[in-house]
Amino acid sequence: MFRKADIARIQKEIQAYDIGEDCIAGDTTCLVVYDINDATTTISFDVSRSLFDAILSAKAVPCQGTVNQRSLHYDHDVIVKEGVYGGEVMVDGVKVYNLAGLHTRFRLKGNTSVPCRILADSIRELMDNPKVSVAVKPVAPPTPVKSWGVLSAEESLYEVACQKADWYYSFSDDASVYRRGKAECEGLKVKAERGGNYALIFKYYSTK
Repeated sequence: MFRKADIARIQKEIQAYDIGEDCIAGDTTCLVVYDINDATTTISFDVSRSLFDAILSAKAVPCQGTVNQRSLHYDHDVIVKEGVYGGEVMVDGVKVYNLAGLHTRFRLKGNTSVPCRILADSIRELMDNPKVSVAVKPVAPPTPVKSWGVLSAEESLYEVACQKADWYYSFSDDASVYRRGKAECEGLKVKAERGGNYALIFKYYSTK
C-alpha cells in the first residue's frame, strides 16, 4: 500500500531523471495526497515527454500505452504516463493537480462510472470545505521560451493551430468543450512526435 509519504518519495526519485521537467501525481494518486483516500495499491505519475524519454532510456523497460499516451512500469505498482494536464499545485510537498481539474475529470467519468461519481462528490465537498491539514501552494510554472528557428509553411500552420488550441479544456464544466479540447490537443501532440520544430512548438504552447 502506498501512502502520502511514499508518493512524495517516489515523485522526487522520478523527478531526478530530468530536473525541471513536469512530474505530477496522477488523478487517482492525488486522492491520497488530498486525504480523500488513506492509501492506494497502485500509484501513477504524469510526466513530460522529455522526462518520460529520460526514464525510458535509463530503465530500459518496455514502453506501453497508445500512440496518444505512452506509459511504462517504473517499478512494482508504480506507473509513469507521458502527458500532463494543466493546473498543478503543491500539497504537503507533492506536486498534484488542483481540485477543480480533478473534479471535472472525475465528474465526466462519473457519467458511466458510479465510483467516479462518488469520488467527484468527495472532491466537491473538499473544494467547499477545505481541510486545514492540507497545505496547498500554487506552483509557479517556468516561463516558456520560443526556441525554434525559421519555420516551414507546414510548421507555421502547426504553430497557428497550437496558438488557437484550448489547452485549458480540462477545467471546463461543459462535457462537449472538454471532449473537443482533448481531441484537439491530442491531435497536436501526435504531430509533435515528428520531433524538431514540431516538438519545440508543442512544448512551448502546451506549457504556457
